[in-house]
Amino acid sequence: MPITIDLKLEDISLAKTDVIVNPTDKFFTRTLGINSKLYDAAGNGLSAYLKDLGEQEEGSSVMTPAYNLACGKIIHLIGPSPGKSTKEASTILREGYRNVFRLVKQNGFHSVALSEPGDSIYGLYYEEKLQVMVEELRDFLAGNSFGGKIEIYCRARKGFSSLSILLQGDSAMQPFVLDLIKTFRSKQARLTKSLADALSNEEMLNRELKTAYNEISKQKEEISVQHDLIENAFLDWKGNYDQTDDILVNWSKAKIILTFVHALFKFDSTKHQGVEF
Repeated sequence: MPITIDLKLEDISLAKTDVIVNPTDKFFTRTLGINSKLYDAAGNGLSAYLKDLGEQEEGSSVMTPAYNLACGKIIHLIGPSPGKSTKEASTILREGYRNVFRLVKQNGFHSVALSEPGDSIYGLYYEEKLQVMVEELRDFLAGNSFGGKIEIYCRARKGFSSLSILLQGDSAMQPFVLDLIKTFRSKQARLTKSLADALSNEEMLNRELKTAYNEISKQKEEISVQHDLIENAFLDWKGNYDQTDDILVNWSKAKIILTFVHALFKFDSTKHQGVEF
């Protein structure tokens, strides 16, 4: 049976695989991450079962019934507790994955749902946890006759992207992630086309903006010419107005003088009326 690895940006509690792998600590502590969703989906039966099991050894793995989950079984990976050095935490986590894959092989499981190592795994940075998981998965697939499907569930796009890079960058894992690589390249091609379209649209927009700018500049020049014409016409009108005003003023002065002369002439005529020479 061929081996395939599939990445999913989904809730692992919905997985319908033979087994779900749940990274946790030695007390099966409920955290805010992945195992909390598993415990809630599985129901009270799982919580009671784990309580009866009690404290477990770090680096071990424990298989339990799945209760209300759609999968067949749950394998709990017992990771390092707080206070461990990076080297100690890495060693414990590696041993935990080896024990998990040992149970997978012993029970003949052909479909496994792995989750990205969550908050219940202490002592390592997120990327370091992913690196350990991918390396141990690679060694398991290379050294065993496992045939089937590995599903890796991610809570967010950060984990999805990080795992995609790790899996595709490992030459030993590439034969198992051909579909993933095909999907990735297809998305890459779509993104490249979208980028090319965006650049083309940007060039077209720049041309339109340049044309609009030139048109605005031309209209601005025309407006400036019209402004000058209007200003000159106003100055001409003002000059004519001033001349007209001067004429009116002079005419008014002349009218006053004529009125005065006329009045004076009338007065003299009255004074000498009847006088004989």
